[in-house]
Amino acid sequence: MPNEQDSSAKSARSKTRAGGDKPKTSAKGKPVSIASARKPRTWRDNALLGIGILIISSMGLSLVAPFLQSAAPAPTAPATEPPTPTPLPTPIADLNSITFENRLLHPSGLFSVGQPKGWTPFTSQSTPQEVQITLRNDAALSVVEYRMVRPETPPSSGSDVSAFFTSSWLAASWRDYTRWTEETRQVQGNDLVMDFSLERGAQRFIARQLAFTDGTYIYGVRVVAPPNAADMVRYIVENARSTFEVNNQFADIPLEWKGYYDASYGHLLRYPSSWTLDDFAEGAPASFSADGGITLRLEAQSAPQVSDESQARAFVEAAISGARIRSVQTREQFGKPAYFVSYSAQTVDGDPISGLALLIPDENRVHLANLRLTGQDVDLNESSSDTTINRARQVVETLALLQIDATVVR
Repeated sequence: MPNEQDSSAKSARSKTRAGGDKPKTSAKGKPVSIASARKPRTWRDNALLGIGILIISSMGLSLVAPFLQSAAPAPTAPATEPPTPTPLPTPIADLNSITFENRLLHPSGLFSVGQPKGWTPFTSQSTPQEVQITLRNDAALSVVEYRMVRPETPPSSGSDVSAFFTSSWLAASWRDYTRWTEETRQVQGNDLVMDFSLERGAQRFIARQLAFTDGTYIYGVRVVAPPNAADMVRYIVENARSTFEVNNQFADIPLEWKGYYDASYGHLLRYPSSWTLDDFAEGAPASFSADGGITLRLEAQSAPQVSDESQARAFVEAAISGARIRSVQTREQFGKPAYFVSYSAQTVDGDPISGLALLIPDENRVHLANLRLTGQDVDLNESSSDTTINRARQVVETLALLQIDATVVR
C-alpha cells in the first residue's frame, strides 16, 4: 500500500499539470502577483481609447440620425385665407350719362375715338401690326380698349375677321387675366361679336369685343366690366363703334410711327419712333432730329398765297437763309396742292446741307416742313438708293392738313 507521502506527492503533481495553484515566479525564482504582471495604461493609451469611443459613437449616431429625422413631423405652412374679391360696384343706372362728347387722338395719329365719360386714358401702344389705346374707370372696375390691326392678308368679310382672332391671339390679349373663356362668337356681315368670361385672382369679369373691317384693317372695341354691368358693356360697345374715325391717308405709312398734331395749325406729321421730338408747343414751330445729321422743323407761316412754282421758290429763298434752290416739284398732297422745293446750303463750318421744303398753302398762311440733312450734297427731289435719305423724305411726305377736334394722347 502506498504511504501518505506518496499520495501527497501525486496530488501535488496533478494540480501542477492542470495549471492549478502553482505560483508564478520571476527570473530569480521569486513569486510574482497577477496584478503586477499587467502593463499599466499610459496617458497615450487613455487618449486613443477616448478617440475610439468617439468614432464608434459618431458612427452609431449617423445610422440612427436618418430614422430620427424621418420620424420628426414635417413643418406645416401657416394657413392662408383665399383672396377676397373686391365688392362689386353698383352699376351705372343712367346709361345715357355715359356720353362720348370728348374725342381722343391716338399717339400714332392714325385714328381718333370718342372717350366715354368717366373713362380716362391709361396706356397706348404702337407696333408694326397693331395700335391700341386703353381707357380705365377704376370706380366701375371697367376697361375700354380701341385697337387698329393690320393683318398679313387683308380681310374681306366677317368670316376673315373671325379667322384672325385665334386662341393664341386671344390668349396673348388676355395675358393680364389669370383665366379667360370665350363664351360666344357671332359673325354679322363684316362684323364679329365675341363675349368672354374672365378672372383675375378672385375677381370675375365679363367682356364683349366688337371687330369690323374696311378691307384693309381690322378695327376693334373691347369693354371689360363686372358681371353685374352687362347692360353697360353692351351700351358702350354699340356707341363707341360709331365714334371710330380713321385717317386713311396714312394707310401706307408704318403703323408704329408716331404722330405729331397741332390743333392750332391744323396739321399732322408722322415720324419714326427712332426720331426725337425736341421742341414743340401748341401754335408754335416743332423741331425733330434723328441720327445721321437729320433735322426737321414744322411750322405754319402767315404769308401771301403761294400758287405756283416761282412763288414757292421765292418763299423758300426768303424763309431759309442761304438756301440755293436745286429743283421745284408741284404735287397733290392728300387732296391739297403742294410744292416740294429742294435746296442746298452750308453750315458755318462749310459742311454741305441738303434740304427739302414742303409747302402747303392754306388760305392766308403756308404750312412748311423743312428737312435738312447735314453732310449730304444731293437733290432731295430725286430718287436715292440711300434708305436713310428715303425715310427722311417719307417723313416730309406725311404732312397732312387735318381739323381734328380731339385731345392728343401723348
